[in-house]
Amino acid sequence: MTKEMITTETPNWGLMPAAVITQLKKREWDNLPRLKARLKNERAFPIVISLKPPKTGNELLNHTLHFHEFVQAWRNFAFADMVQWQHNSFRHFSEQTLPITLTIPNIQALSEILGASARQQLKDWQKKLSYLHTEIAKGMTMSSANSTNKIADSWHENLFFALIDMLEVVDNLSADDLKLLVALIPQLKKGMGAGLYLRALPVCYVDTKFIETYHKLIETLLEAFYPGQIKEQGLAYWLGCLDKPKGWLMVRPLCPDTRYALSGLPILRLPIHVLHSQALPAKHILVVENEQSCLALPETENTIAVAGGGKNINWMNAGWLQKKTVAYWGDIDSEGLMILSRAREYCPKLTAIMMDDQTIKQFINRMVDEPDSINHEPTHLTHDELTLFTELRRGIYGFKRLEQERLPSEYIKQTLEKWLDKPTPYSL
Repeated sequence: MTKEMITTETPNWGLMPAAVITQLKKREWDNLPRLKARLKNERAFPIVISLKPPKTGNELLNHTLHFHEFVQAWRNFAFADMVQWQHNSFRHFSEQTLPITLTIPNIQALSEILGASARQQLKDWQKKLSYLHTEIAKGMTMSSANSTNKIADSWHENLFFALIDMLEVVDNLSADDLKLLVALIPQLKKGMGAGLYLRALPVCYVDTKFIETYHKLIETLLEAFYPGQIKEQGLAYWLGCLDKPKGWLMVRPLCPDTRYALSGLPILRLPIHVLHSQALPAKHILVVENEQSCLALPETENTIAVAGGGKNINWMNAGWLQKKTVAYWGDIDSEGLMILSRAREYCPKLTAIMMDDQTIKQFINRMVDEPDSINHEPTHLTHDELTLFTELRRGIYGFKRLEQERLPSEYIKQTLEKWLDKPTPYSL
């Protein structure tokens, strides 16, 4: 019986290709900080991996089968040009040619070795990064030429590094989100939000929830063009936006006359019982499900908005409210339509705005899914609203929710103008 036959432990030399690939994936690909450093050349290529060849003749003698498998595996390796070989002499053996190291010259080669998934991921990254760098650069160059906000000379490299720093966020952006980001960045200027809440920022095409959702990404990209100006105090501060208020129901007058009637206050909070008993000094009352969407509302004649109640809309049975022209605006999903139904139960004359299939079809690419949280059919919807409720529950639009925060400011403004021109309540 030979020594090889009685030696069963695995030797600590002679790494096989599969083990090396597993090691590379863990240390270089799945280790995001190191991968980013490689992409930014902070950790330079090549990557050199020792294959741990045997050092003595006794190691070969004790594990001759493992030795032959080790050598043969690297001879058959699909990327043989990356394997370095060396001639070694051992006692009791003739001269042997051994695989010594695996040298990976660049990120493309690394992805090739790791397989189809890594190759596709790198391809997706390159496509997104190239698109963002090219299109944002184009937009910022044009914007800077027509603005006093001059961008840094080193912005090309800064932008590339910023995109790499936010690689995991960029990787998760949809094609529509990429277009929104490209459209947004050149529009943002220092101080442009002075006197406004972030959700009311005057930007075109892009909804302001997108800004809030991706504020860290946006901060990082803008910092590439305006180094040292943004990250320390944050995007909202750089834009000059007001801090978001916190508290009870939000009451926001939307024109100079209604602000004057409320002692000049641009926004205030009232407990529900006060709002129930105290009439608001405006002809038009706009009830908004979400506070953030209320902050995004434009100037609207003789109108006061009330927001933040969510499902708690019992105050809408107030006697004074029945004498006003009332509109309700919430998310287009089963829960939002259920709240609308309850609101109309308390205030039968109200008009629902931006809660219809026309809005869905125009912004269908901004829809998301919704958990099935409503188990019964609303009882105070119009025929069209109930049809929409049923269609959403059936999933005929692909997804089941269009959040009110995803609507762009120009669409909101146009809808409110139409409501004021003809504020006729729907009939059941």
